[in-house]
Amino acid sequence: MYMFNRLADVLQKEYTVVLKLGEAAENKSDALVKEDISALNALIDVEQSLKDELHDFDLERGKIAEEISAYFGADENMNIDEIIDKSKEPVKSRLLDLKAKLNASCIAIKQVNEINLDLTRLNLNCIDHVVRSFFSMRQSVTYCSMGETNKEISESIFDDKA
Repeated sequence: MYMFNRLADVLQKEYTVVLKLGEAAENKSDALVKEDISALNALIDVEQSLKDELHDFDLERGKIAEEISAYFGADENMNIDEIIDKSKEPVKSRLLDLKAKLNASCIAIKQVNEINLDLTRLNLNCIDHVVRSFFSMRQSVTYCSMGETNKEISESIFDDKA
């Protein structure tokens, strides 16, 4: 059936975009480690463009799923597993292969993005520590022999203990 081939073609396009998203996520890890802000900004722009492209393919895939569901008289849209069950060889094998590849790629991207999140948090914690060290104002109180207090304000990173 032609609809199943169209669905496989859209899934192939989605898979190509997902692979590019995976590459961008890995490159983002390198940029975070190197603290390369300009590269990070460029990668974020690339990711946004790829996500927009993926969204368009997702809408197209949804329309094809609606057509297939209507063809089989389903009350609501069939999910990918139901659609694959209704398909015939050789497109059935292609759909199963693309589904497996997409799932594996999405899991890999999720793992890389979790690492990127940890790297981002680490960088932010380091920045926070430096900012607090340079700009913290603490008061230290010393006591004189007469019972009076002497308040000193410390404003230097060298006054804080590491």
